[in-house]
Amino acid sequence: NSFCTLLGPSSRRSPNPSPMQGGGEEYFAPPEEIDPDASARFATFCARLRRLEKAGRKALTELAEMADDIGASMTCKEMVAGVVLRCIMTSGGNRQLCYWYLLDKLAKDKPETFGYVFSLHVLDIASDAMPWDDPALFPKLESLVEHWDGVFPRDIVDRIYLSRKERQWAAKHPLEAAKMRDEEEKKWAEVEKQYTEEEGLDLYEQPCLAYMQGRCPWGEVCTQFHPEGLEGTLPPETRLGDWRCPGCGSINRHFRRRCFSCPREKPQYRKDASVRTQEEVLLSTPDADALAALRQRWGYNTADEDEALQYWQRRFEHEPPTAFVEARRNAYLGQILPAVRKAVAEAASRAPQAGDRRPREAVSSAGVPPRAPAKAHRGETAGAPTAAVAASAPTGPVKAKLPDVPNAPAPERVLFICQKVIERGAHDAHFAGYLYLLCKALPEAVKDVKWSSSRAAEDSLALVECAKRAFGAWSAWKAARDGGAGGAAMHPATPFFSDLRRYVAALPLAGNHREEVMTMCDTVAKA
Repeated sequence: NSFCTLLGPSSRRSPNPSPMQGGGEEYFAPPEEIDPDASARFATFCARLRRLEKAGRKALTELAEMADDIGASMTCKEMVAGVVLRCIMTSGGNRQLCYWYLLDKLAKDKPETFGYVFSLHVLDIASDAMPWDDPALFPKLESLVEHWDGVFPRDIVDRIYLSRKERQWAAKHPLEAAKMRDEEEKKWAEVEKQYTEEEGLDLYEQPCLAYMQGRCPWGEVCTQFHPEGLEGTLPPETRLGDWRCPGCGSINRHFRRRCFSCPREKPQYRKDASVRTQEEVLLSTPDADALAALRQRWGYNTADEDEALQYWQRRFEHEPPTAFVEARRNAYLGQILPAVRKAVAEAASRAPQAGDRRPREAVSSAGVPPRAPAKAHRGETAGAPTAAVAASAPTGPVKAKLPDVPNAPAPERVLFICQKVIERGAHDAHFAGYLYLLCKALPEAVKDVKWSSSRAAEDSLALVECAKRAFGAWSAWKAARDGGAGGAAMHPATPFFSDLRRYVAALPLAGNHREEVMTMCDTVAKA
């Protein structure tokens, strides 16, 4: 393996180039051939170089003769110089000093070949690799550099001395050296930025197609541009350059400068995320309604790992995972699957028969009836219920045993029951039982001295959400009863709000939450 790549093609330029050369011809010229004998001699030299331990006159003379016998071409000289410099960079202590002595002998014996090649790179190697901080090697290195005046150009020797002083000063003042290094890096970063963004031509970039399709396997280490908030906005069948209209959402081909269905132009993807339009800010900001819907449905934000871990840790403090799995299995077998089968059967029974000219209701291809209004919460109905909802509503109190609640302190029981009501909704079979147990746990929670302010604030927010669910179910029941649809004589939420009204003043609620809960209690009491 040749070490010419380490030194670069500039080192193969002869000390006295021909006046006929315009410069750069060495990059296009075919490389010089190295005969097998020269390669074998170079391998022998490298093996002998690795065994060098003491800088004796006999050993250095032997190595210098072996290096000179490898070949007379500049390529062979560059190979020798490359391996010597590599040994200097990868070794330390007395071993590195031996390699410095070998470099000195080669440069002095053959200044027109080895001296020229070493002069191209000795400054960089000496500035970084010379162990000036070693007190045992310092006088020997200083004596070595003093005799380089006639070997290397004067400016190179002076810059080596200057680099030694800079390294010694940096060792004594590490904080100031780090500060100067940071300032220099910032300065050069600004200069590079001015060159790359001259006249604003480099402010925009073509985005990564795989990222826009939502399937980039590289993630953060991808070298292509990932515009924030636009991941997965393009379908998988799009090609490079295709774009989505930010106005109407149409997919346009790469050659269109304007959307084919609206007057919007093709968007530009700016690399500087600090300067963004209002649409880009909205695209990169989570929707508050979507986060509220996620927390309402699951109890936490499913996209936030920390929030999910906190939720399930709090959930499994007093309820083992096996009990949760068993409850979900019973819910699927007893409620969810029968409800789906019942909905399919009702949709099939409402389908028009032969000769029936009644208008057919909107039924999906799977036979599922139309969904409830989008504004209606799960388990609640906004406004007066329809005939179908009123018919499917329970006509009397749910007769079931009380649900299982962990035997924990009263504040933790309050939080557990509120979470169950929020998750399962008002149509759950244990809704009335949860409200009954909540009425029993509230007085104990209010009297609990260990109820910390932070935990009380968290429990109070869950209690307010639970009260909203109960009030929504009570409002639907009252609307159905006033509309003549019948129903139970008393809703389970009525005694709950009656008991909750007594402890509103003692609960650690905020001003607006306290007024909201008090308004719900007064509404139920007046009805």
